Amino acid sequence: MKPRYSLFVRKHKLAYNSWHSMHSRCYNKSDKNYKYYGAREITVCKEWNCFHIFVGDMGDPPIDPQTGSRMTLDREDNYKGYYKDNCCWATKKEQTANKRIKDFIVEFKFVD
Repeated sequence: MKPRYSLFVRKHKLAYNSWHSMHSRCYNKSDKNYKYYGAREITVCKEWNCFHIFVGDMGDPPIDPQTGSRMTLDREDNYKGYYKDNCCWATKKEQTANKRIKDFIVEFKFVD
């Protein structure tokens, strides 16, 4: 017999996928996006280690009324971690507008 937890996960499959991906980006060094999250010390709050609490705080990802696609998990401040007051469900357009500006160095070499 399957545990009741798996029924909860199946009921909230899309939220579970976001929750799982969030943890993988932050803690799995093999994740292709780890360098943008875990390597930058972006973490998940300890409460959200429990999927039930994550769903209680965030709910399931809503549908974007303009595109009909599901919204994705977004951090309002991209320099901070994943926790209730810093996260929301966002459209792809909102996600694109909320990207961190990557630091880069430009070196000029002057020749006489």
